[in-house]
Amino acid sequence: VSRHYGSKDGLFIRVFKFLEEWIEESCRHATQNIHGLDAINAFILDISNNINLHAEKYRAYFCLWFYGLESKGELNQYLMQVRHLREQRYLKWLRQAQKLKQLSKKSDLSMLTDFLMTSLIGLIHKWMFDMAFNIELRLKQLVNIQLRTMFANSHLFYSVNYWGE
Repeated sequence: VSRHYGSKDGLFIRVFKFLEEWIEESCRHATQNIHGLDAINAFILDISNNINLHAEKYRAYFCLWFYGLESKGELNQYLMQVRHLREQRYLKWLRQAQKLKQLSKKSDLSMLTDFLMTSLIGLIHKWMFDMAFNIELRLKQLVNIQLRTMFANSHLFYSVNYWGE
């Protein structure tokens, strides 16, 4: 391992990069020519549609992700870069949503990004521990019920500072 990858972290980063590129390609395909909230929904629905078909790849990806968060080396640093890129993608989509008037210009995009990322990771975390958990259904419910309802009714939250305005 040391000769080919430099370290155990080097090996894990190589595997993670392979899986990350695979997920990124699927994301690019799912969100091609889609913007704003529709892109966020398409991204999550793509994961939902593929997670059970490619469970071993998703499990490997998230096992490395969760393992790497506890490490103090190269893997952790690499994961922080990947997380930052994911965060930037969500922020881009949310900015597009503001331009498309799908979301108030006063919305706290950083808070919304945190909400989206933690919702997705929370569901995946539960799926990692509970093989009977219906991740496909929950991800579809996240998009088709929770996010659509939340964004469609966001005007109701303006008076109570719900979006961090």
